[in-house]
Amino acid sequence: MEVYKDHFQIFTYDEEKKFVRHSWFTTEGMNDSDFKRCLVQYAEVIDKYRPDFVLSNTQNFVFTITLELQEWSSRAEISKTNEVVKKLAIIVSLDLFAQLSVNQAIDETQSRNTNLLSETQYFDTEEEALKWLFEK
Repeated sequence: MEVYKDHFQIFTYDEEKKFVRHSWFTTEGMNDSDFKRCLVQYAEVIDKYRPDFVLSNTQNFVFTITLELQEWSSRAEISKTNEVVKKLAIIVSLDLFAQLSVNQAIDETQSRNTNLLSETQYFDTEEEALKWLFEK
């Protein structure tokens, strides 16, 4: 079921699987304020539905997350939302610089918040990501 949608992203939730799917439509034209707003929305969805599993498709993510934004996201309360997530699968961006900044932001958040429960893996395809998320 679709739970949130805007110009940049969409979230769906599967209650039976306790699974949130997050996909970026585009990040062209995105600025720092837009990015922060998107992360706050991510946090609200995770906090409301408290999923065990999250798939974030960043294939269309071309926004480079600056060091300042990486720092902000790792210190912000939103970074604690992944305390409830058991597994986070990320489908990598087609843009190398954007993907490196995503990796750095996640690494920074995980190093600052050692109580995060989520196991994080990166994938090229949704099929690989879903297989990993739901393997027993």
